[in-house]
Amino acid sequence: MAASQSSELQPSIRKGNTLSIEHNRLAKVLTAVLILILSTIYVSPSLNVSWIPAANPAAQGADNATLGFERLVAVTTGPSWRLNGLQTAATLTGLSLIAPRQPDWTQEEVDVFRQKKGQPQSPHAKYTYGIGPGQARCWLGHLNALRTVIQNGWATALIMEDDADWDINIKEQMQLVAPMLKDLTNAPGRSHSPYGDGWDLLWLGHSGDPIDFGEGRFRAALDPTLPESTIYRHVYGGRSYYPPQLRVVHHSVAPLCTFAYAVTQAAALKMYAMSRGGQDDIITMTLRRWCTTGQLRCLTVNPELFHHHQKAGEVASQIAVVEGWHGRAAAPVRTYTPNIRYSARCNSNSTALVSCQGESTRPLGQTNQTWG
Repeated sequence: MAASQSSELQPSIRKGNTLSIEHNRLAKVLTAVLILILSTIYVSPSLNVSWIPAANPAAQGADNATLGFERLVAVTTGPSWRLNGLQTAATLTGLSLIAPRQPDWTQEEVDVFRQKKGQPQSPHAKYTYGIGPGQARCWLGHLNALRTVIQNGWATALIMEDDADWDINIKEQMQLVAPMLKDLTNAPGRSHSPYGDGWDLLWLGHSGDPIDFGEGRFRAALDPTLPESTIYRHVYGGRSYYPPQLRVVHHSVAPLCTFAYAVTQAAALKMYAMSRGGQDDIITMTLRRWCTTGQLRCLTVNPELFHHHQKAGEVASQIAVVEGWHGRAAAPVRTYTPNIRYSARCNSNSTALVSCQGESTRPLGQTNQTWG
């Protein structure tokens, strides 16, 4: 290496070669600038649809088969249209995920987990419950995923529910948010993760989280892969105005739903330890509380990168079925994924590019203004 450098440097001290060397340097600089300009836009290989910024060197690894995490882990009860769709979407977008088998929890185990803490026994039942059986089984499913992360010693993992969906450009989207997350946490140039090391939980799939615009609390960038609409759809039909195609990362405020979130090994250990004895509140509220009280360092990507998918004619929520919430369990009449421009699930079943964002039934007059 040293000899190579020496042979390149020697001509620069020869008078006769000085001008040609300077011209060569100028040519190299101009070539580099041209390459840089041309590389600032990139056509996604996924159906050639979205123009996005070039990959940032700081985000190297965010576009691999596990999106820069050590593993992608699905929370699932087993074979179903949800898991099948998850696998076909992963295949389309070049992702590799695992789906750990869940134990067959007994009703007694479920009831012990969901009993209300510090409350006397009900005179009419063995336990006084804080959450329903469906909500408890949801909790146990997530704990099973966390236990898998812990047992395998994975440094980071993205945990997603089996009805999650994402855009066909998910790898490019992760490359966009990675340097923003690192910058937000003041992560050093060298980190174990493309997202930096200054976090415990990344809330990547949710149904809404107010944005903290405090100084140093957020980062934002244009993302042409986002829907062009200024309407952001929340769970159960609520809507908000958002600037079109603006992606924001910020410290978590009040995120709702656990469609997809990333954890570190240390966070998985802490979450499992705080939960294994049982919980009397639903998982999304408990994780939110841990975030807001400082027990976990949490960051949110807004709008979300993952959302739950609704399939026409199929039960909308397994939890709702168990809990008897018939309205929320009702099968939708159309297949859709809110807030995702080009659904990986929908496009995995189509020979042409499709968008299946669905339509909200709530009148525009009832839209909430939550931006700024």
